[in-house]
Amino acid sequence: MLLFITPDRLPAPVSEIETPTPAPEQSARPKSKRKAKSTDTSADLAKREVSSPTAKTEKTATNSLFDGRWAGTFIGVPAKGNVDYALTIIAAGTMVTERAIWFGSSSTHHATCDGKTMRWNDGTSEWTATLNKDGRTATVTNDYGLGSYHSSVLFRKTSP
Repeated sequence: MLLFITPDRLPAPVSEIETPTPAPEQSARPKSKRKAKSTDTSADLAKREVSSPTAKTEKTATNSLFDGRWAGTFIGVPAKGNVDYALTIIAAGTMVTERAIWFGSSSTHHATCDGKTMRWNDGTSEWTATLNKDGRTATVTNDYGLGSYHSSVLFRKTSP
């Protein structure tokens, strides 16, 4: 004797339903457009970098004392006389833009900084800047060329 037992219900058939892939969501923020070339000088750019949040890096308290704008006058520069200089220092003392007011030009250079003294070379001169105890003045030394000019000047910090 053979007994057949059948279930009350059969399983539902398997069917594949195609669903469209959802489109990627659009960003709420529009993409930034490239800006036209600026006629800013290197000094203007350095000034902006000093205050720019993207230019700020993790700094130690001693290195950040150099960052800012400094001013001083070199006395008796051969064939030039007294020359006013402005230094803009950023990146914990590892980048300096020097601007000679008399020459009307500026240039930016990489520097080394140990927290007390910065050193850089601008292609014609060896420079050092040694921070004084007050944190608002520094002794800046310029050795030009092959020893043809050497001067140490007190620079004052004009802005943070």
